[in-house]
Amino acid sequence: MSAKDNAIVVGGEPRIDFLPPEIKQKKQARRTLRSLVMLVIAVAAVCLLGYAGVTTIAIASQARLSSEQDRTITLISEQGKYSQARSVAATVETARLAQLVASAPEIMWREYLGQLQATLPAGASITQIDVAGTSTTQGPPAVDGPLAKAQVTQIVLAGVFTSVSDVAQWQDNLEGIESIVGFWITPISDAEGAYEIQATINVDHTALALRLFEKAPDADAAAESEVAETTEGGN
Repeated sequence: MSAKDNAIVVGGEPRIDFLPPEIKQKKQARRTLRSLVMLVIAVAAVCLLGYAGVTTIAIASQARLSSEQDRTITLISEQGKYSQARSVAATVETARLAQLVASAPEIMWREYLGQLQATLPAGASITQIDVAGTSTTQGPPAVDGPLAKAQVTQIVLAGVFTSVSDVAQWQDNLEGIESIVGFWITPISDAEGAYEIQATINVDHTALALRLFEKAPDADAAAESEVAETTEGGN
């Protein structure tokens, strides 16, 4: 009992508690049990709310994931529709590049030999021509020395001139062709009125046709130089 219960009340209404202590303990136990039940109910409600919230978030996340998966499947399906077009485009590009590689060492020989023919003095003629050119699988002829200029092809020809002076004039005419980077002439026979010679002419990359290459006006020299390096160094 507390100090208040032990105090003497003067003039108050007399009261006597005849309830056994067991009854009081039962009443206190019922109140405690009621409090525990309310606490359990409150905790269960909080757990249910938390579970409902987590479940809602999980369902929303699963829905977003399913949406992204469906979008991915749709994109893959769309890509499959255009796979044939991409394959055709790749084949066309490969063929174009193959044409460029194959045509890189090409020289328009009819026009070029016509240019050489035009350098002959009157009465002179070419009797035989052999060309040691390049291809996509074979490199250019080797240069003859450290001072020799790079070449993409070599022409060996036989000709007949009426005199030695005509041969000298022809040499001067050959020097006027830009693509010729070197030549030498060997006499074969010196019959009267028929001076036979053999000439070896080195030709550089400026003689290449490059007919399949697209070139900007200011990039012609750079393009020719790049093709020449490819032709000279490739095997």
